[in-house]
Amino acid sequence: MKKTILDGNDFFKLFSYGASEVISNRDKLNKINVFPVADGDTGNNLVFTLNSVLDYAQVKDSVYETLKSMAEASLSGARGNSGVIFAQYIAGLASETKGKASIMLHDFANASKNSAYGLYNALSNPVEGTMLTVIKDWSNYIVDNHKNYDSFDDLFEESVGYASKSLDNTKEQLEILKKNDVVDSGAKGFVLFLEGALRYLRGEVLPEIKRFSLSDLSASHDSLIHEESSYRYCTECIIKGNLPKNLIDKYMIHQIPLNITVGEDSYLDKVSISSEDFYEYMKSSPIYPNSSLPNEIQIKEKLEFLSQNYENIIIINVSSKLSGTHSAMLKASKELSDSGYPIKVIDSKLNSAAQGLLVLHAAKMADSGSTMEEITDYLNDKIPKSEIYVALNTFRNALNSGRLPKIVGKIGIFFRLRPIISIDREGNGSDFSVAFSKTTLINKILKLVNQKNQQSKISSYCIVHSGDLDTANSFAKEVTNILGYEPEYICEIS
Repeated sequence: MKKTILDGNDFFKLFSYGASEVISNRDKLNKINVFPVADGDTGNNLVFTLNSVLDYAQVKDSVYETLKSMAEASLSGARGNSGVIFAQYIAGLASETKGKASIMLHDFANASKNSAYGLYNALSNPVEGTMLTVIKDWSNYIVDNHKNYDSFDDLFEESVGYASKSLDNTKEQLEILKKNDVVDSGAKGFVLFLEGALRYLRGEVLPEIKRFSLSDLSASHDSLIHEESSYRYCTECIIKGNLPKNLIDKYMIHQIPLNITVGEDSYLDKVSISSEDFYEYMKSSPIYPNSSLPNEIQIKEKLEFLSQNYENIIIINVSSKLSGTHSAMLKASKELSDSGYPIKVIDSKLNSAAQGLLVLHAAKMADSGSTMEEITDYLNDKIPKSEIYVALNTFRNALNSGRLPKIVGKIGIFFRLRPIISIDREGNGSDFSVAFSKTTLINKILKLVNQKNQQSKISSYCIVHSGDLDTANSFAKEVTNILGYEPEYICEIS
């Protein structure tokens, strides 16, 4: 019997079929993932997000109550750009169907369109040729054509084909997709979801939803053409700087840890996974770990807590060129700002140790009684004067993560080169130098420190390391000899 109305139970079943189709094609989605970074994790991120709904949503007779629970579960478990967009779409559907026990064709069509355009409004820089485009095109089609169909069955039969055409067009909308002759991975995931939903409406039996084990999940990095840049980052996280715990506690610095995913396991950086365990995964696991920015619920809860306990908030984000964190924090802080609460969101245009120094000095100023405006002025002055240089012992991990072009990584590995990378004035990752040995690499940075200090006295510095405290301490002594004073701190990176 064809469905003309959907209640909460119907909608969750429709969702389950759609999720099953995406989960079954996880590997394929990973393999075609080239935008925004070819790190082979779009399938993984969508699976995490959809599984969160399947595991935690409470199904009610009311479509609104069911969608509201699904939205909460998806936002809480959202991973990566694709997962966050999908979760926001579900949240939009919930908002647009508020109070409804069931929905008809016109209800669903309007809710989908409004949710799709809400996604565009929520992003500071929406990109066409992605999942956003396909959701929008599909939603526009069903709004314009739902009156021509008598049931959801007929509507989906026709509209899924239209969504597939929109998906094919993504190749022409993004140059990186055209170069690799692939469609957008997130957009493909949405079309797969629609195809799965159609199977439910056709009355097909729901296949068993596969739950991937740790050994099943591995990011794929095939021979794909990368974007024209030397180094690219897709770490999507809040790093309020690498700071030792004693300083964080002393100055009451609050952090939101990034999410680290290894296969189907998800951790909070330095909360539910230690650095030692993380490095062990890097060495022994066939799965390359991924990271993703905190989801909307995590950010909102943190800001609500802070606003109830502090007179004002200053947020110092990782460079907006390296992460979606800055945009997420701007959006999350708007409600507080509009209500009159004093809150500043600052793009550090840096990351890691350099960002950490900014955080530390801002915290010291707050502790000594400086005003919010004085701290903000200080940060705006110091950001363009702050720099970071990262010495890597190998190109291998950067290559595995998809953060640099494959050819660059292969050449670096073949010649056993050790790179120094940095961040430019706009906050973009950039290559700086290479060396054949660890000693030469360190000497290059020491020479750079000396040159920089002669040009303009270095006022403060810190040193962070990745599981190599001995080298960090030895390096600190060399820098201390050059500058005449010790680092603010030495600690392990996140």
